[in-house]
Amino acid sequence: MIKRYSIEDIDTIARFLEPSPEIYMRYRAGLTTLEQVYFDVWIQQSDETVTAVILKTNRHYYLKAEPGADTAELAAFLNFTAGKEELIGERASIMRVLDGLADVAKVDAYHFASMQSVLSLSDSSDGVTRARDIIAYRKVYALLSEVAVFDAITFEEFYMERRGADHKATGRTYCYEVDGEVISTASAVCETERMAMLSGVATREEFRGRGLARQTVSKLCRDLLNEGKTPFIAYNNPIAEQLYQSIGFTKVGEKLVVRF
Repeated sequence: MIKRYSIEDIDTIARFLEPSPEIYMRYRAGLTTLEQVYFDVWIQQSDETVTAVILKTNRHYYLKAEPGADTAELAAFLNFTAGKEELIGERASIMRVLDGLADVAKVDAYHFASMQSVLSLSDSSDGVTRARDIIAYRKVYALLSEVAVFDAITFEEFYMERRGADHKATGRTYCYEVDGEVISTASAVCETERMAMLSGVATREEFRGRGLARQTVSKLCRDLLNEGKTPFIAYNNPIAEQLYQSIGFTKVGEKLVVRF
């Protein structure tokens, strides 16, 4: 049976999700950051044992489903939801429901990697700053829109989410500026006491190949590691893989993103 979570379920859900870093971090960040739009959670149980969790943040859904989950019920529930753009989860979880999903446009596979040490990070952080105000976030948004890191999200949604994360210490955005414009950026889009999920890594095309992404990501990862937080990141292209491996990321799994 699938039900919407209640306050009594919060700790049980956290224990169920903790072995799966990305959805766990999204869950913790969603509970902490009230400024996030449209956050919700549903759980599937069998004999009072949690078998699956569906998490919604904005138009993105996350799934963790154990081998004993009722996959037909999960697929039917997801098919009924309106306005979803993506379903994200570890490969095993997504494969359990994929055949039952309707209106699937595309499925993309991503490597999932973590970093444990600062040894391979760039020592230089000159020029890398942390976004703190609406002007900085607008510049970051302009760059991410230009390089098509995301689609169909307004600046207001972006700003509310990133500002809320920064204020509640569940995320941060770093950037590198030249002549008043952000030309490289990287973010931790959700953080817990021990983990952080990186995303939104981008460099303006004419500035690529100069080590700016390495410098920006290195500064972000160094700060996270110094705070006792393990950085995680997902990627699916050889250029990104070369960058992340060169600064110390190691593959730990694979996730799938179902696009509707």
